[in-house]
Amino acid sequence: MSLTQTTPQPVKLAEPPKLTPSSRRGLRSVIAGGLTGGINICIVFPTEFIKTQLQLDSGKTILTAHHSLLNTNRGLSPLATILQARKVRTYEGSLDVVRKTVKERGVKGMYKGVTVLLSGTVPTYAVRFGTFDHLKGHFAGADGQLSPIGRLGCGLGAGVAEATLVVTWVETLKVRLISDQ
Repeated sequence: MSLTQTTPQPVKLAEPPKLTPSSRRGLRSVIAGGLTGGINICIVFPTEFIKTQLQLDSGKTILTAHHSLLNTNRGLSPLATILQARKVRTYEGSLDVVRKTVKERGVKGMYKGVTVLLSGTVPTYAVRFGTFDHLKGHFAGADGQLSPIGRLGCGLGAGVAEATLVVTWVETLKVRLISDQ
């Protein structure tokens, strides 16, 4: 058995895949989606921060002692000490969260934790936009437009892709991080 080739044939090298206009558009959609998600979070995050601070502000329990005095004119001493417990919250409302956070940490303090949300939102939007554009390339008519049913299908496909590929994992990580604190 010989490993030599008897009939010389030229070896054809595979050409690198060419970027078609639709594949470039798909890549642009992924990038545009990621940028959109990042910009969205940078605008909306202070509201998320305020909401989270108010949710986590369950209050501190403060115990105060109250003495029961019985007829101090006759020289009797207190018979018992009563402890009164009350909850004191850190924040009185949304504006109080902003006021105290900016005073203690500056405006940057309103963005504490933004990287965690960005690391989940940017891929989510990228997958959503990219999947929608990819599906649109398959279901659009000759004029490049989608029918209402086609638009619904592409939106559904993009939502399912985003939920299964990114959101489920990010939400699982977020819940684990929160429960570990």
